[in-house]
Amino acid sequence: MLNNFSIKTRLILLISFMAVLAVMLGALGLFGIKKANEGLLAVYRQRTVPIEQIGAVRAKLLANRLAIVNSLASIEEAPDSLQQIDKNIFDINQAWDAYLNIPLAAEEKRLADKIGEDHKRLVTEGLKPILALLSAGNREAAKIAVREHIPPLFASISEALDTLTKIQLDAAEQEYDAAQRRYELISIISISALVLGLLLSGFIGCTLIRGLSRSLQATQKIADAIAAGDLGSPIDTGRKDEFGALLSAMKAMQDTLKVFVADLDVMAQKHAEGWVKEQLDAPKFPGIYGKMAQEINELIQSRIAINRKLIGIVNQYAKGDFSLDMDVLPGETIAITKIMDNAKKTFLDVNNEIKLLVEAGAKGDFSKRSDAGRFEFMFKGILTDLNKLVETCDVGFNDVLRVANALARGDLTQTITQDYPGLFGRTRDGINDTVDNLKALVGEIKEASDTISTAAREIAAGNNDLSYRTEEQAASLEQTAASMDELTSTVQANTQSAEQASRLAVAASDIAAKGVGAVGQVILTMDDINRYSVKIGDIISVIDDIAFQTNILALNAAVEAARAGDTGKGFAVVAIEVRNLAQRAATAAGEIKALIHDSVGKAQDGGKLVVQAGHTMEEIVNAIRDVTLIVAEIAAASSEQSAGIGQVNQAVVQMDDMTQQNAALVEQAAAAAQSLETQTQHLSGAVANFKLHIHASDPGDFFNASPIPVTAIAKAKVNRHLPPARNQPKRQALLVTSDGDEWDEF
Repeated sequence: MLNNFSIKTRLILLISFMAVLAVMLGALGLFGIKKANEGLLAVYRQRTVPIEQIGAVRAKLLANRLAIVNSLASIEEAPDSLQQIDKNIFDINQAWDAYLNIPLAAEEKRLADKIGEDHKRLVTEGLKPILALLSAGNREAAKIAVREHIPPLFASISEALDTLTKIQLDAAEQEYDAAQRRYELISIISISALVLGLLLSGFIGCTLIRGLSRSLQATQKIADAIAAGDLGSPIDTGRKDEFGALLSAMKAMQDTLKVFVADLDVMAQKHAEGWVKEQLDAPKFPGIYGKMAQEINELIQSRIAINRKLIGIVNQYAKGDFSLDMDVLPGETIAITKIMDNAKKTFLDVNNEIKLLVEAGAKGDFSKRSDAGRFEFMFKGILTDLNKLVETCDVGFNDVLRVANALARGDLTQTITQDYPGLFGRTRDGINDTVDNLKALVGEIKEASDTISTAAREIAAGNNDLSYRTEEQAASLEQTAASMDELTSTVQANTQSAEQASRLAVAASDIAAKGVGAVGQVILTMDDINRYSVKIGDIISVIDDIAFQTNILALNAAVEAARAGDTGKGFAVVAIEVRNLAQRAATAAGEIKALIHDSVGKAQDGGKLVVQAGHTMEEIVNAIRDVTLIVAEIAAASSEQSAGIGQVNQAVVQMDDMTQQNAALVEQAAAAAQSLETQTQHLSGAVANFKLHIHASDPGDFFNASPIPVTAIAKAKVNRHLPPARNQPKRQALLVTSDGDEWDEF
């Protein structure tokens, strides 16, 4: 039945049905959305908001109860609690009034009224009286009122609020169930209508599409056959719709094309046989076909002319003459002109690229490259090969330039690493060998300069230390010389005293000899002896003091000699001899002192022992002789001591002069070492301009082995040459060298 309708009528029917179905589904969807919106609005306004208000009332009630508890805990907080409770009561009344404005059911209305009454009672009977009692300071009465009124009223209000909350939640659940039922009903209706509409639309559409598809497939098959050059397909012209008219027109076109193609075949055969003047009979074909035939004839003539022109120009291009240009052809035939122009331009561009490379290379510029990417096939290959040649030259010369510039900067780490063939390879090997030889030479110079610099620093450090020690030694020798001068003066004084004692002893001996023949003058003589004995005792005391000071000076000299080390050994020997002489002098002085004491005792008893005067005088003579000998020995020892100390003093002076000369020589050596170190640093600075390793962070970082620090070398050298440390001798151990009682004081 549908085949009798036109395609337009069929499409209008299908579109109308789909529009009606869409309107129905849209209306049903809008109805469902409206109902869902109304349900959500009711749940929000009538259920969610009331639940929030009930929660606010419950929170304020709990806050009031907490304020009462705080007031009971601290009466001072009662005024603040009263203000807080008044504010909470106001908030509760405001929230409750808003809740009562919502449409309420009978049960909700009853509970709301009950809550309102209970809250009024709570305020009038509970909160305010309790706060009044607290304000009055009646804490016990307030506690009793709290226990009697607050719990029952709070429990009643809380229970009613819980019931209201449950009612609101149940009502919200009912609204949700109703919305779910509406959703399910609308969903079932919508899905049913959608499925039914889709089934009907599918049936109508499939029927329409199947009919149109068959007609289109038949028409397409014929059109494809004609487009493919098959003009023998049968065409059914019995249909009454648009496809029937289309097939009739296609059959007429097919017949005309058959005749046109047959004439074209004849003309093509003639042209294939060389009869290029053969043309179609344009008046034979009607309309556009005749025009097509005429245009084909004109096209053939124009192509013949173009071919002749092309042959002439290509012949000139083959000879290298690019002065001719192809005529600008009209329409799409301008492509021929463009092709010829492109061919000419390509030849000229290739020539220019080659010329660019040649001119740049002649000027020594190998950075230029031809744009081989602009060309294709053989031209691209030619220019690519030329680029490779120039690239090889450029890279090779740049490597040589890079190494040469590096050598000019003193950088010996740069070499040519890339492989080159032929002469380039031999050049690379020669340059790399040159760099390696220079690197080895500079490395050896650097090592030698570092070694010399290190040695110079060691010498300078050693000379500085030696100069310091020599200066200290010179100062010590000066002090020693001064001490020896003092010791010399003391010994000379000791010598004079000994000579005087010797003269006195001789005089005493003469007097004693005369005393043998003058016994009558015994008493006077004894008085003289007593007087002289006292003087001798004083002199012996002086000698004893001199010996004591001499011993001290000798001890100090020994200490200074020990400090001087090897250079003071001779001086130490002399000091020991001087000390021995001083001890001997002290011993002799002690003996003389004992004899003097004995003589004094005897002189005092002389008056009583006149009878024994002769014997006593003989003993005195003998004793005086002994004293004379002892004093003579003391004088001789003092003379020898004075001569020895003079020699020691002369030796110390000579050592001082030599030490001063040594200090001057050490300073000169230190200056020479510093000069050597300066020259070595200049040499190291000159060599440091050469960079020998790739990873060196600065020009001076050439070698993996770091030079030994100067301070470490100096300390090592100084410590190696210093004499071993000696313990300083204790003063008591050096001074106490005699077992005599007279030396205990030392």
